[in-house]
Amino acid sequence: PEGGGAALVAAVRKDSGFDAGQLIEAGKKSIQGGGGPNPELAMAGGKNAAGIDDALDQARAAAGLA
Repeated sequence: PEGGGAALVAAVRKDSGFDAGQLIEAGKKSIQGGGGPNPELAMAGGKNAAGIDDALDQARAAAGLA
């Protein structure tokens, strides 16, 4: 977005047991963004760069890493 922003990208293998869209679903809200929920490659862009740390924490939690 003009003036800054943030992006989230998740990529997973088909046999990983993860859904890329689900990994970034909660984090999209933290960056005030949206994007397609593709199960293997999901991307979301938002206008709130200040929310990136929270978004990454949420993605880690969704992956069982937090």
